Amino acid sequence: HPTDKKPVGHRLALQALRKVYGQRGVIADGPAYRRCERTGNALRVFFDGAENGLELRGGDMGAFEVAGEDGAFVRASAVSGTGAHGKGTLLVSSPEVPEPCAVRYAWKAYCGVPLYGADGLPAPPFLGSV
Repeated sequence: HPTDKKPVGHRLALQALRKVYGQRGVIADGPAYRRCERTGNALRVFFDGAENGLELRGGDMGAFEVAGEDGAFVRASAVSGTGAHGKGTLLVSSPEVPEPCAVRYAWKAYCGVPLYGADGLPAPPFLGSV
């Protein structure tokens, strides 16, 4: 159980307003994985619900991992995307994987969750591939 109950209660209240009472304009979910594509030696990860941008909080925390064709996941770093697809995307890479083809986030029980939408709601775990 989380020690700080207020954020959990706030998130549940947002879910109720949006999904039970049908209030439009209420953001009730964090950014959700949509797809990824290879960009050089990184994967650009696209999200739904990230129109206002993404925030990486608290450092690396070991939450991001990438894998090559061999399927072996290794720790990766993530930075906010730039350029035409920048807002609402991340670039995830590791020097150990020169041609990544899969990415996962918050896949292990002991990692932190540094990825949030600009509205302050956390992203759920995901697994994606090109």
